[in-house]
Order: sequence, then structure tokens, then C-alpha cells
Amino acid sequence: MKISTKHLKKCSFRSVIAAAFLLILTLVSIISAQNNAAENEHQVDAAAIAKESPTPIPFPEIVQQAESASASLAEFTASVSGKSKLRKVEKRLPELTDEINAKLKETARISKGLPSLESLQNLETEWKTLTENLPDWKNDLADRAVEFEDDLGQLRKIQEKWTITLAELNKWTQPPSEIIAVIEKIISDSADLQKQIEAEQAKAVSLQSRVVEQQRRVYDALKSLRQTRQTVIEDLFVQDSPAIWQNDFWIKTEKMRRKIRTILFSRKWSRSVISPNAILINSSFIL
Repeated sequence: MKISTKHLKKCSFRSVIAAAFLLILTLVSIISAQNNAAENEHQVDAAAIAKESPTPIPFPEIVQQAESASASLAEFTASVSGKSKLRKVEKRLPELTDEINAKLKETARISKGLPSLESLQNLETEWKTLTENLPDWKNDLADRAVEFEDDLGQLRKIQEKWTITLAELNKWTQPPSEIIAVIEKIISDSADLQKQIEAEQAKAVSLQSRVVEQQRRVYDALKSLRQTRQTVIEDLFVQDSPAIWQNDFWIKTEKMRRKIRTILFSRKWSRSVISPNAILINSSFIL
């Protein structure tokens, strides 16, 4: 069976058309999927923004939520005034700084002399005992600074939420004055607490910086002590005379023996009051 050239050309043309049509459908599907994904992402972002943005409190819930907000603000106030760890570090750090200053002077005085290894070890132990609380203080202050930041975030949300609610109520022709007064007090107390917490947070960070500075001074002092101890150890093994297995030792010894012989048998010794028997004994010992 023979296939005409015309028929082959027609089949080839149909195949090309079909392939082009499939390609167009694929491109349309990809573009459509991308558009849907972008639209869904935009909807999710919009929903997240709407969820995060505070909305006015419904009027029937204002009294109940105002009571809850007042209780929360009271807890924040008690928390700020009761930061015992912060107060402890604030009181103890100046005293410890004075003690470190005195210990630095003592360390410098001992290091300039001829300290023994035992005295250096005792001094290093005293340093570690004196400053053993510094790492805990630094960590506690860092934790307090983070907690203060969390408190500030919650207070800002409270203030923003009630500010929006107040603005909504002020749109009324005659808003209830008692409710307005309650809301304004919540907003005012929230703002005051934020100022107090910001001041406490700044104090915590400042104390943390001072603690780190004292740690650096302690580190330098301990480093100096270790260097001094190493120097003392090295001095213990410094050779101040020839070893007995070296020729210089025997040469030096022989010179000393000759010198003693010369002294013992000089004319000066022969005219002395020393008895001949004593000279004989001494000389025989040396020889």
C-alpha cells in the first residue's frame, strides 16, 4: 500500500498543530497556578495582618476586659518593684568593685617580690572565691533585660488596643463618661509602666556592662598570676653552677682545692697558733 506525499504532509501538519496546542495548554496551566499561589499568599498575609492589628473592644465587653486589663497592670507594677536580683546586684556590685581594687593592689605587690608557688596559688584561690558570683550576675541581668522587653511588648499591645477603643467611643454623640474615665486610666497607667520598665531595662543593661568590665579585670589579674607562677617555676630550674658531669665542675673544684692547699701551707699558717696535728688532719682531708 502506497502512501501519497500529500497525505504525509497533511499528517505532519496535524502533529505540529497538536504539539503546539499542548504546549499552549501547559503554559496556561503554569501561569494560572502561579497566579493562584500568589493570590493565596496575599490572602494569607492580609489575614495575618488583620489578626495582628488590634481592633476596638465591643462595647458590651468593655467593663469585663477593663477589669482584666487593670489586674494585668497591677501584676506588671508588682513585678517591676519586686526585681530582687536586680536590686541585689545594684547594691553588691560597688562593694565588690572596691574589693577587686584592693585585691589588684595586693596582687601587684606580691608579684613584684619573690613570691612562692604556694602564695601564688593561695592568691589565685582568693580571686576565684571573691568573684565567683560575677557569671551568675551577668546571666541574671541578661535574663531580666529580655523579660523587660517582653513586658514592654505586652504593655504596648494593651495601650494600643484601648486607645483604639477610646477613639471608637469618642465617635458617639454622648459616650458614657464613666467608661471613658476607666479607659483613659488604663491607657495612662500603661504608658507610665512602660516608662518605668524602660528605665529598669536600661539599668539592667548598664549593670550587666559593669559586671562584664569587672570580669575582664579579674581575667587580667588571673592571667598575670599564672604568668608570674610560670616565671617562678622556670627560675627554679635555672643552672647557677656547672653540673657534676661537666668538665667545668671538676676544673672549678680542682682550683678551689689548690687554693685551700696554698692557704694551709703558706708561711702565714705555719707561724699561726694552729697545732701541726690540726694542719695535718685538715690537709689530709682536702687531699
